[in-house]
Amino acid sequence: MMKYLFHSFWALLILLASFHAGVSAETPAENGPAVREAAAAVTLDEIIVTASMNESKVFNSSLPVNVITRKDIEHTVPADMGDLFKYQPGLNVSYTSMGSVRPMIRGLYDERVLLMVDGIRLSEQRGGGDHALSINPGQIERIEVVRGPGSVLYGSDAIGGVINIITRNSRRTSGEGARLHGQLGVRYDSAAESKEGDAYIEGGAGKINFFAGGIYQDTDNVETPEGELRHSFYDTRNYSGGMNYTGGNTFVSMWGYASSADIGNPLKNTFKESYFDNERHRFASAVLEQKNIAPFLTKIRIDGAFQRHNRHFHLLNPSDVTVDIYLDIDTWNIHPHFVMQIGDAQRITAGAQFFYEEVTSSREMSTGPLSGVIPDCTRLGMGYFLQDEVTFTKRISAVLGVRHDRIVSESEPGEDELLYGHPIGENRETDENTSGSIGLLFTVVKDRLNLTANAGRAFRAPTLLERYFYGTHTEGEDRGNPDLDPEVSLNLDAGFKLNLPGFWMTVSGFRNRIDNYIVKYNTGQTGSSGAIFQFRNVDSAVIYGAEAEAELALVWGFTVFGNITWLRGENSDTGEALPYMPPLSGTYGVRYSRNLHSLNFWGEFAAHSAARQDRVDETSETETLGYTVCDVRFGINYTELVSVTGFVKNITDKSYHDHLSRVSHINEQPERSIGGSVRVRF
Repeated sequence: MMKYLFHSFWALLILLASFHAGVSAETPAENGPAVREAAAAVTLDEIIVTASMNESKVFNSSLPVNVITRKDIEHTVPADMGDLFKYQPGLNVSYTSMGSVRPMIRGLYDERVLLMVDGIRLSEQRGGGDHALSINPGQIERIEVVRGPGSVLYGSDAIGGVINIITRNSRRTSGEGARLHGQLGVRYDSAAESKEGDAYIEGGAGKINFFAGGIYQDTDNVETPEGELRHSFYDTRNYSGGMNYTGGNTFVSMWGYASSADIGNPLKNTFKESYFDNERHRFASAVLEQKNIAPFLTKIRIDGAFQRHNRHFHLLNPSDVTVDIYLDIDTWNIHPHFVMQIGDAQRITAGAQFFYEEVTSSREMSTGPLSGVIPDCTRLGMGYFLQDEVTFTKRISAVLGVRHDRIVSESEPGEDELLYGHPIGENRETDENTSGSIGLLFTVVKDRLNLTANAGRAFRAPTLLERYFYGTHTEGEDRGNPDLDPEVSLNLDAGFKLNLPGFWMTVSGFRNRIDNYIVKYNTGQTGSSGAIFQFRNVDSAVIYGAEAEAELALVWGFTVFGNITWLRGENSDTGEALPYMPPLSGTYGVRYSRNLHSLNFWGEFAAHSAARQDRVDETSETETLGYTVCDVRFGINYTELVSVTGFVKNITDKSYHDHLSRVSHINEQPERSIGGSVRVRF
């Protein structure tokens, strides 16, 4: 399977390149080039901000970047956030259920991938474990993913990369008179009888703009070709709103969202009940931005946010014993930074980031009282960074950065922990680190071919849960380790970006060495809830791999596309495989789009193939077989007012197991599903 995928992908690229040359020479100018230029512009000409905190084209960034636009989201008709990530090069998803996904970048996930909303890091554990991302795809305007370390700009947790979710918010606009726009939408997916409705309205007058929206999603247990996946339901409510003042060089914004969800947990499939009950997340943020303050000082910006995350995990075991675990996390963030433009060849960005996390926990059991799964604890993070973007010549530019972080973790057991004997007492740990990075861009042909190279040192402090957690978790019982050392990584990558009329292609290879790699290992002991796992450091881990992506616009509105991702992870102590490394995988297909008067017709056939994964950590995972699944999507758009989208996923009703899924007792992936969406704008 692996050899087949490699040969097929590279044969496709050769075919695309040769066909492109023929099309460029033969296609009449009035029909071909405009269509092909538009296709090339979709990805490499996208404007991003996450890679450097300043606007730049994907093509002109030395870093490997994925951009998922609002159009991509609407065409995908995602059942959950995982549908947006899993077919992207360099990205994967670890599933627990329909509503519980963990994005992965280059084999790393959870606290090694920094998740942000509008540039603010989400509170600890939002994307980890079995807890849903609090953002619904309907709230998202675009997603920017930086593959590779982002610690210089964003601090701890960005060892694997950065995912910045940019929300649909009030527009930055001003003008005479009043403005009012809105949308109503519905979505259906048959595999889990998933039903969703959303509505939003935005508008303004003069320099004032506002936005408000809401989404409701009701998802039953997932149906697989082997039967129902118990405890996999997902019901969520999301609300968002905000306003801004856009006046010349001044921008002021206030925005927030709230989500609540009931999330089934299928890992404990023998239990009568297993779910997160009314898991809630509240997020409020404010921005103050001033531009053109002085000839050299182009921008000062301050971002601030508060988050409150309430988790409640409910279990009813076969003996009718109930356990209810409560975990509450409050997080404050503040991020000031400024930008200086020195001539035409140099831009300096500098600033600081501060966050403060406060965690409390309690636990109730029908047979008697228990301590919380974590003592009262806090974490204070302080980081200071400096980045310099320099253009040396017309062909050579560089981005250099340095950052220093100090993170203090502290536990102070409360009365319940002291009364019921939580084993982790008072503790204080301080982690400090200086990170650095350099990115190089060499322009071979202006606007057509760039060579890239990057080197970065990144840092991750242990989380409060890794240090202090002690209690039931999904696979058994987890034990924290207060003596954990922080992870430090060195990442190297190189590649190229090709952007021709109607044809674009990116290739990158990387090697990431992580010292003091934190793993959760099976101690071989058994507790009241199953096997006992504990966090510990290993000497180092190495992950290396490559990614490639290409797209070619043909004639008559057809486009072919494909991507492939390969990586390998090893424990440097033993030479053994790291757990939960994704297999070789690729996505490929053909897309069609045609305009007829005020209508746009489009369709897409895509296949996703994953190879057999036989390099596994035998203590925590098993080998999985390879598979190929096919999807078809299609739609009609009437100007920008009405859009109708349909799909058939897993056309052949394939029964398969995703290697990264945490469910192992059944081939958990959904059966053939039929559905679609309708959106009306005004």
